[in-house]
Amino acid sequence: MTQGATPPHRLADLVPAPQLAAIFARVPPLFYRIGPLSIALHAADARLAALLGGALHHARSDGPGPCHIRVAAVDTGQAGLPAPPMVPGTEHLTPPMDEVNLRAGGRIIAIHQAGARAWETYDAASRTGLLLVADAARVAPWEWASPLKRLIAWATREEPFGLLHGAVMGDARGGVLLAGTTGVGKSTTTAAALLAGMGSAGDDVTLIAWDPEGTPVAHAAFDAVKLSEETLRLTGARPPSGSAATGPGLAKHIMPLRQLGKGRLSPMVPLRAILLPRLTGGARSVIAPGSAAAALRALGPVSGFVMRVTPEASFALAARLVRSLPCLDLDLGRDPAEAAARIGAFLGDGAVG
Repeated sequence: MTQGATPPHRLADLVPAPQLAAIFARVPPLFYRIGPLSIALHAADARLAALLGGALHHARSDGPGPCHIRVAAVDTGQAGLPAPPMVPGTEHLTPPMDEVNLRAGGRIIAIHQAGARAWETYDAASRTGLLLVADAARVAPWEWASPLKRLIAWATREEPFGLLHGAVMGDARGGVLLAGTTGVGKSTTTAAALLAGMGSAGDDVTLIAWDPEGTPVAHAAFDAVKLSEETLRLTGARPPSGSAATGPGLAKHIMPLRQLGKGRLSPMVPLRAILLPRLTGGARSVIAPGSAAAALRALGPVSGFVMRVTPEASFALAARLVRSLPCLDLDLGRDPAEAAARIGAFLGDGAVG
């Protein structure tokens, strides 16, 4: 749903400047570093800090890096502030169909999630982001699997790096990015790879940058993996005790990536190829030459949709990545463990077939 930019949407509209300044002055920042991006998170209460920091724990750092933003995160109920405003006419909306995009000059400048009475906006001039919620307990659980991704997308709109949608398998020696829409086998293959002891930089969203030699590198943005009941059945993975499947459409269990079998979070993975998975039901998985155009279709539009606020920048980043790497088809067989082993063999010798 898209509304005009008449409701409040700027930082100063949502939190008066003196109150925002007081939050930055009073609340010590927690620093996070994801590749070239660093974030100073000023969470106004401990509960919100824990919810935002769960999937970011691996990125904790001692101070700011070269590309630095600051974020104020405020639960108005905990802070004793007035509840955030609602966009008129959205009071009946519930997740996941409750998102309102506010635009100015064709660009999305604020996101309002009516069900949680939550706001996100970013001021590029001061490199300052705001996350404002009436009650953090009302925020949809899947939001905590990739916290601040919209603010990160806004902050990197003009940078030569940013977030893309895809699953990354590998480690510091090299890896691959699996691109495609929901249901093509990305998460199941990633789960099987983790259970087999391979590393991953994420099963959903990763930050892509280029090193000084021009090699694209995937930096782990969020330590979270989403597993459907079908993935659990196929791989034998076990979600945390007491966890409940949640999410729009196909419900999934959300858990830290590092807790899945023998898997490990790989902070940075130099990429060797883009793989386009598709379910074939064959006896074995096959990696074969693919199409750059197909890779761009699989990576660009979906990344723009997932990050929401910067679709043009997401598409441009995806196009650059597609130009940088071989694009290969990954025909997935019936056994996810065999598919993971096939990718491991590819990374070991680079053989296609």
